[in-house]
Amino acid sequence: MKHTSRIHGTTTLEKNVTNFVRKFGINRANYKNTFCMHLSKNTIDFTIQKYYEDELLLKHIQKKFGINIEPFYFVFCLLHEVGHAMTASRFTETEWDEYSFLSNFILPSISDTEEKHAIYFNLAIEDAATTWAINYLINNIDECWNFQCKCGKILEHAKKKKSFRV
Repeated sequence: MKHTSRIHGTTTLEKNVTNFVRKFGINRANYKNTFCMHLSKNTIDFTIQKYYEDELLLKHIQKKFGINIEPFYFVFCLLHEVGHAMTASRFTETEWDEYSFLSNFILPSISDTEEKHAIYFNLAIEDAATTWAINYLINNIDECWNFQCKCGKILEHAKKKKSFRV
C-alpha cells in the first residue's frame, strides 16, 4: 500500500475541493501525491506538494496564453483535471489509447525533463484540458480567487497549529 504524507487540514481541504469540483459533475477529490483525473471513477487526486515540473508548467502557460497563473496555481491545477473530464468526449478511443501509450511508455523513457514536458504539454488531450482550465479561470476569476484564498487559509491554519503528521 502506497503511503501518502498527510498534513493536518487536508481532510478539510478534501471536503472543500470535493464541493468545488462537484459542480462539474466530479464525484470526489482525494488528497494524494500528485494531480490526476480518473475518468473511469470520475474522481480527482490533488496535492499541495511542489515539484520542479510546476515551474515548467508556469512557463508554458505564460508563453502560450500570455498570463501568469502562479497566484491561482492550486485552483488552476484542479481546473486542469476537471478539464480532462469536460473535454474527454472530444477525443476518440484511438486518441485516448495513443495518449495513454505516450504518457505511460514513451514519455517516461525521455530523460531530459524539459523536453519531456514540452511534448507532454502539447499532447492534444493535455492541451484541451489546459485550455479549458484557462478559459474557466479567466471567465470566473472572482470565484477562482476566492476558492484559492479559502484553500490557502485552511493550509495556513494547519501550519499555525504545527500539527503535521506523516
